[in-house]
Amino acid sequence: MEKSVKFGLPNDVILTPLKPITDSRGTLCEAFRLDRVPEKEFVQWNLVRSNVGTLRGVHVHKNRADYLVVIEGEMLLGLYDMRRNSPTFQQSTIVSITPETHKAAYIPTGVAHGFYFTQPSLTMYGLTEYWSMADEMGCHPFDADLKLNWPETENAKLSDRDQAAGTLAVMQAEYDEWVNKNG
Repeated sequence: MEKSVKFGLPNDVILTPLKPITDSRGTLCEAFRLDRVPEKEFVQWNLVRSNVGTLRGVHVHKNRADYLVVIEGEMLLGLYDMRRNSPTFQQSTIVSITPETHKAAYIPTGVAHGFYFTQPSLTMYGLTEYWSMADEMGCHPFDADLKLNWPETENAKLSDRDQAAGTLAVMQAEYDEWVNKNG
């Protein structure tokens, strides 16, 4: 697997440099290669358009990993490690991803994440399991225990589900219970 950049990221999160090739016609950039991620099968790919000020999440997946590429705009990717056996348990960070940074993000199971968009954005993401609400747990994105300093808290656009989400403590307890039951 190709070496990736890690700076303050939860363990196993990979921020992969993408390698654009530019000439007089424009730029070609490999968005995804299997040799850059531990998982060898992504079964679903989604395109998501987000408006300025949209905040999606914070969610954690029990079974699936995600692979994210920003095609247009800017995503502030908030990460919080919920895995008690991880050396970066409870570590959080926010990373800016744009097409110009030429980076893609791999997020393993057990790392909670949310996305804030500072400008109109188009994001492509792959999933290692088909999307299912049963695979997802969530908490309110402004829970202070997440230690994620989103740039907008008052006027951020949240889904009804994210707005009504509970605390990180409740999500952590539910996640721990699931891990203890399922290994």
